[in-house]
Parts: sequence; C-alpha cells; structure tokens
Amino acid sequence: RFWKLSKYVKASQSLAIALLLFVSSGNLMANADTDNVNYLNDYKEKSLKTAEEFGKLIVQDFGGRMKPLNTLNTEIVAKITKKSEFLGMTPDQMILGMLVRPDIWKDVRIVKITTPKLKKELGVAEDQKYISFSDVFTPKNEYKLEKLVNEANAVKVNERGTFEKDILQVDERMNIVYMVFSGNIFRIFPDPTSANNVWLNPTDAIMKLQDPQRGAAEILIKGYLGSLLDGKYDAAEDYRNGISNYQQKLGNAVYPDEQKIAIELWVNKIKPFSNLTFAYLIVGFLMFVYAFATVFKPNVKNSKADMLIVSFATILFLAHTSAMGVRWYISGHAPWSDTYESLIYISWSAIFGGIIFFRNNMLALSAATIMTAIFMFTANLTNIDPQITNLVPVLKSYWLTIHVSIITGSYGFLAIGAMLGFMSLILFIFRNNRP
Repeated sequence: RFWKLSKYVKASQSLAIALLLFVSSGNLMANADTDNVNYLNDYKEKSLKTAEEFGKLIVQDFGGRMKPLNTLNTEIVAKITKKSEFLGMTPDQMILGMLVRPDIWKDVRIVKITTPKLKKELGVAEDQKYISFSDVFTPKNEYKLEKLVNEANAVKVNERGTFEKDILQVDERMNIVYMVFSGNIFRIFPDPTSANNVWLNPTDAIMKLQDPQRGAAEILIKGYLGSLLDGKYDAAEDYRNGISNYQQKLGNAVYPDEQKIAIELWVNKIKPFSNLTFAYLIVGFLMFVYAFATVFKPNVKNSKADMLIVSFATILFLAHTSAMGVRWYISGHAPWSDTYESLIYISWSAIFGGIIFFRNNMLALSAATIMTAIFMFTANLTNIDPQITNLVPVLKSYWLTIHVSIITGSYGFLAIGAMLGFMSLILFIFRNNRP
C-alpha cells in the first residue's frame, strides 16, 4: 500500500517529500534512543504556542468541508491513539511534530493495537497497548501487515472476528500516519484554477500550481518546515502567517467566516458533549436514588430538593440545546445527519421530554435523565465517528429538518417509556403484600 502511494510522489519536489524518503530509508527500529527522547521532551515544552497557531490554519477535508486544522488534528489523534491527547501533548503538537520530524516519530509508539495474536504476529510484547510506525516493517522495509490485510479482507464482513478487525483497523491507522508523514492529508493550499474550489496538499501544490502561486507555495512550505526543523519557532510563525494570508487571498470563495472558525476552535477545546455525558450520568444517578427513596419513604420528599434537581436538569438541557445549536451553525445543517448526531439528538429529545412533560414526576424525570446519559455515553465512548461532515446528496432536503427530526426525536420518548417500564419492574420486585 505504501509503495503504491509513493509512486504518486516525485522525489525532488519539496522538503516534505525529502523527509518522507528519509523515513523510508535505513533500519526501521521501534526503540527510540536517548537523543530522540530528549528531542520529544524539548519539543513538548517549546512547541505549544506554535502548534496552537498551526491548528488555526484552514484545511479542506476529503469531503470538501472547510475547517480549522485543529479539528483535523484532533480527529487524527483520536483515530490512531483512541485518546483526545497523547504523550502529554495536544493533537496540534503531535501532528505538527509528525509532519516536521517523521524520522523521530516513526519510532514513537502511538498506534493503538488490541489483540494479543496480532501483537505476536508483529513481534511486539503482549503487554504493549501501542506500536510505532516502524513496528510494521521488517529490517528490509517489507510491510508485515500486507498478507494479514489481504486475508482479513477475504473474510466476509459479518464473519470477521476481533483479530481480523484489529488487523484492518491497525492498517487504516498506519495509512493515516503515513499520510501525516507525507503531508498528503493536509489540503491547505487553494488552487485558483479549480472550478470546484479544490485545495491541494503541499506536494500537489508544488507540482500542480502555476507560477507565481507555485513559487509562493514552495517558499512557504520550505520556510515553515525548515524553521521548525531548526527550532526557530518565531520565524516559523511568520511563514505560518504567510500561509494563512495565501489561503484567505486565493481561497476566499470557500474560506470560512472568522467567527465560525473561532467558535469551532472553542468547541474543540471544551468538548461540550463529552462533558455533558458525565454530567448527565452523575445527575441521573442522584435523581434515580432520590426518586426511589421518595417511593419507599415519602417523608424524604422535599420541595426544595425537587426544585434543585429540576434546576440542574434544566441547566444541562439548556447546555445540550446550545451545543447542538453551535454544531448546527458550524456544519450548516441540522445536527441529526449521521449516527453520532442522531444519538446526540435522541438524547436531547429524551431530556426535552423529561423537562417539559415530566418535571413534576421525579421518577419519570430521572428515567429521562438516565436514558439521556446512556445515549450520550454510547455516542461519545464508542467507535462512532463524531466529526462534522458535509451532507450527502440524499439528505440535502428540507425533509431533514422536518421528517427526520420528528421520527428520530420520537426514539427519545420511546426510551423514556422503556426506562419507566424497567423502573416499574424494580418496584414490583420490592413490593409487599400489605394493603
């Protein structure tokens, strides 16, 4: 796979390609030496501000959406490490470091791996949770996963076990790491000749743009990467500003509004839905305990406590509503167009039902809050992709906001009914025969 991709790259075009070739040469060992460790520690301390500014550049994803690099970097790190941050670095620091120094990062264990069988196939310790890019190559630069990937792909989807799934997932993560090392994933240079406003990655910009844009892109790329290689972060910032100006001038037709950029960066930082998940879990559990206590011991019921609980639930509901509104603003479409957004919306409809219709019944309100927490937990703590994407053509209709919203929202009310039924069964278990 890597060999095929490399055929599309010409070796003498840019500093980024030269770095990629440096990665491909030599003995690929997974043990970083002392100098590499010292570099990573030094880089972690000094690169924070530079990496943060790097994340403010605009990138065009493969679906055509324009977004801050910080969003893409966060998605990449979550994909390859299954964490929001790693090694004590922000996603922007990690991705910028991988782009600038792939010769070091190829030996850093950042790729998530799970099955012991695959670890054995790759020759890594069974207690290792992460492997490096170098771990999937032999000393002769042969890709260890090639045969395993072919065999896993030959198995029917519904018959694949955890081993086959892990193979394909690790292979996908390695491809993503490769694209970061090569810079092919960063479509940051507008092409003024493109009728569809397609942006180019650094390599394609130098190869395909016409002068004077090609010359400007080459100067900016080499200047930015070269300054970072030399540890000249102030000089790198000047080149970064140059790239930003280049984007705004030549990509003005699709360049997002500055306010929208700032809001998306803010959302990436506070992670509203992840934080709401734990808030719902805590509040829902406390409400559940209180509601059952009032059933068995009516004297426990307190109007002030009821008001306080309803107030907490209302605050969470308003925060949830605001977060969905912000996501709608960023994406430009109703936030129930994919699996992740549907789960978030169903959870919203559940707490909506609890606040509007069941706020005077503590048992029903606790059921609504708990189901909201369950849906939010499912959306945020599984392999469901939370990234914002452009709408697929079939959903580009006003029916998305009318028909789909009503149908999907009904699942929240169904969930409340299911939880109330479950609670009723629990009450029947503890009932006594006294009249």
